[in-house]
Amino acid sequence: ARPAAAPGATAAVLLTAGYSPDTLAALLARLGPGTPVWRFAPTKTTAAPDTPTFRNTSAIRAKLPGLRRLHVLGWGLPAADVPALVGLELRAHADAPETGFGQAAWQARPTLGEAWTVNGSFAAAEAGPVWLRLHAAGAARDSVRLPKGSGTFRLRFTPRAAGRALYALEARRDSRQLVREPVPVEVRAAEPLRVLLLAAAPSFELRFLKNYLAGRQYPVALRTGLSRGLTQTEFLNLPNPPALGSLTPALLARFDVVVTDAATLASFGGAETAALRAAVANGTGGLLLVADAPTLPRQLPGGAAFGLQAR
Repeated sequence: ARPAAAPGATAAVLLTAGYSPDTLAALLARLGPGTPVWRFAPTKTTAAPDTPTFRNTSAIRAKLPGLRRLHVLGWGLPAADVPALVGLELRAHADAPETGFGQAAWQARPTLGEAWTVNGSFAAAEAGPVWLRLHAAGAARDSVRLPKGSGTFRLRFTPRAAGRALYALEARRDSRQLVREPVPVEVRAAEPLRVLLLAAAPSFELRFLKNYLAGRQYPVALRTGLSRGLTQTEFLNLPNPPALGSLTPALLARFDVVVTDAATLASFGGAETAALRAAVANGTGGLLLVADAPTLPRQLPGGAAFGLQAR
């Protein structure tokens, strides 16, 4: 046990969490073995029977009225406890690094089904390999090994359920957990795209695409040419389907993307082409062209900027 400090002591040592015994021994060898040593333990769980304890920094002044210099070892004092020591010379000896995640950044509201990442840095107090793991939805989803125990990391996961969730970052050495930190998120349900499919003739590809999108609750409208002047329309997940006649600004406003083939695009008149170009230009609609022809139709918005290359 360490001796209690004399009230007239002008220098003392204060131990905080994470202090190094080697640093303490070296400091006492320099200051002298009679230097009083106290432990800062605001809670009973951080106290130790072998060292006198201060519960708060205000008690230091009352117990040691002659104190002029305080050597603080470890990770230091909470910011709220420092003002009570104004006037004292504080000397920090924080040479024992704290094990933990120095920083971490992630998207707090990821989208369901889209890749999500958390990245940051980690440092262990002692050198040696450390495994970092991302836990989500009840299991470890990604991991990375830091050979020296410190460094940056990037972990990935694709959320499969909407709503609030508590992921976690965990660091382990061998089978021992070093630290575990919560990663709260709120997964947003993806907004399904409204898709307009326009085909000059029936095709397996567009039929498959239609069924795939509809099975995932995307609103889909399909217009397929059967013969000259005759078309077939189909609507899925669209409670109030529009008329699929001419391509107008009002019709395009009902959809986020148009998927069509070269023959259909080439059949558009001037007004339809202008409406499609305007929707693409102002960002209210997208266009996907099925590359089923050796040349690009002149009606393709921005088509002059690129061409087709045979493979």
